[in-house]
Amino acid sequence: MLGQVHAEIFFPREQMDHSKAAFAGILKFIAAPVIAIVLLIWAIWVLVAKFKGFSAADIFHQMSLVHFSQIITAIGITTLNYAVMTGYDYFGMRYAAVRLPFRKIALAAIVGDALNTNLGLNILVGSTIKLRLYSSWGVRVLSIIKAIGMYTIGGYWNGFLFLTGLALIWASPRILPSLLPLTAWRYIGAAFMLIIVLWLINAVINKKSLKFGKHSLNMPGISIAFPLFVISCCDWALAASVFYTLLPRELGIDWHHLLAVFLLAHFLGMLSQAPGGIAVFESTVLILVGNLTSVPSLSASLVLFRVIFYFLPLVVATSLFLVFEIMMTRRILKNKMQMTKRDLSGTGY
Repeated sequence: MLGQVHAEIFFPREQMDHSKAAFAGILKFIAAPVIAIVLLIWAIWVLVAKFKGFSAADIFHQMSLVHFSQIITAIGITTLNYAVMTGYDYFGMRYAAVRLPFRKIALAAIVGDALNTNLGLNILVGSTIKLRLYSSWGVRVLSIIKAIGMYTIGGYWNGFLFLTGLALIWASPRILPSLLPLTAWRYIGAAFMLIIVLWLINAVINKKSLKFGKHSLNMPGISIAFPLFVISCCDWALAASVFYTLLPRELGIDWHHLLAVFLLAHFLGMLSQAPGGIAVFESTVLILVGNLTSVPSLSASLVLFRVIFYFLPLVVATSLFLVFEIMMTRRILKNKMQMTKRDLSGTGY
């Protein structure tokens, strides 16, 4: 108490509060890059250790053993996954009271989400691309931000938390990290699921807003909240299914057990902010299930998953975005030429 009085004599309370706020701001600023660097260094260390004694030829040989039907199935599920993800934007725009033809919403969703999945700084990249597309169609920036914010918080992460909770309750003890006892993982899973149940109950009650300290979020009705939740669950389940389809048969792991591995690996990959969570995703999978099969065999599945789930959609999305930009440029040039002709005709030339 006496020390506090002395501190307030030399440093007024307002100055101390300001210093604390500034220090907290600095911590928030450096926390994300520090976590990303630590995760990336850890991932590289794991990969070097796991691949010791193996060559690239071993992995390519295992890739050649993957059945063609597995590859086709994985491509089909990936396509279905991206079709489902257009629902995020559709219901997000409904929440923001924006009406657009579905073909435009689908284009923005596919391009933005594919770039989101593949590039680092996920939120910035995908949101910027969607801002570019939607604003070119006359949608206000505030409406776009409102739509993205709703389906990110009220959809994308809701499904992730619910399925993660389900997976932690359901998963085999042999694939859960030993950092915590099995009972702790089960309780964490139940807590995650309870959060989402409470969110949906609140949507039924249709409370006007949820407060988070100084900030608030207008709560959607159940007609928006529940479809977003279902879309997110399907999104994560389909993404995990793509990976599951490509796994070696000798792994002997059920889909619901693999789900916990996939979600944890994907979450750590997102924390790293590395493009597509590269290296971090692979390292996590190799640690959690690498003891159930050979490293080259599992690595072959990881490489094929990255090509099918990440690289192919990136190529499609980039092509669609380039076509959109070319068409927009041609339209702008055409309008300018027409305006120039009208100006010249008005002056008598």
